Amino acid sequence: MLLALLAALALPVLAPAPAAAIDASIHLERARQAYTAGKYEDALAEYDAMLKLLGEDAAVRNNRALCYLALSQLDRARWESERAIELAPAEGQFYITLAVIQLTLKPADLKGARENLITSIKYLKRARDHAGVANACYNLGVIAQRRRKYEEASSWYRQALYYDPSNMDARDALRGIDPESGG
Repeated sequence: MLLALLAALALPVLAPAPAAAIDASIHLERARQAYTAGKYEDALAEYDAMLKLLGEDAAVRNNRALCYLALSQLDRARWESERAIELAPAEGQFYITLAVIQLTLKPADLKGARENLITSIKYLKRARDHAGVANACYNLGVIAQRRRKYEEASSWYRQALYYDPSNMDARDALRGIDPESGG
C-alpha cells in the first residue's frame, strides 16, 4: 500500500518534466530564430518563457546576455553574464561573453576582459573546446592590440590560429599587424 502511494505521488511530479523539456526546446528554437533575425526582444521573451519552465539556467542567462549586448543594454548584459557564471563557473564560453561585454563598455574594461579571457582558456582547454580557445585568444589579441602591444597581439592571434586554423578574424588581424605573415 505504501509503495502504491509513493508511486501515485511520484507520477504528478515526473509527468510535467518531459512536457516542460519539450516546451523549453520549442522556446529555444524560437529564441534562436528570433536572435538570428535580429529580433532580440522576441528572443528575450522566449528565454523568459524558458526560465519560467526550467528555473534558473546558466545557458539561458548567457544567451540573454548576448541579446542585451546586441541591444547595447550593457548593464543588463553584464548582470546576465555574471549570473550565468555564478550558475556554471566552469563554463569557459560564459567568461568570453562577459569579456566581450567588458570590451564594449565605454571606457572598455581591458583588465577585467583580459582576466576573464585567461580564465576562459583554462576551462575551454579542459573541455577540449578548440574553437572556444581560439576565440578567447583572438580577443586577447584584440586587447593587446588596443594597448599597442603588437608583439603580444601577434602571439595571441597565432595561438588562435593554432587552435582554429580557419579563424579568419585572427588571420586578418595578424595580417594587419604583420603583412608579411600571410596568416
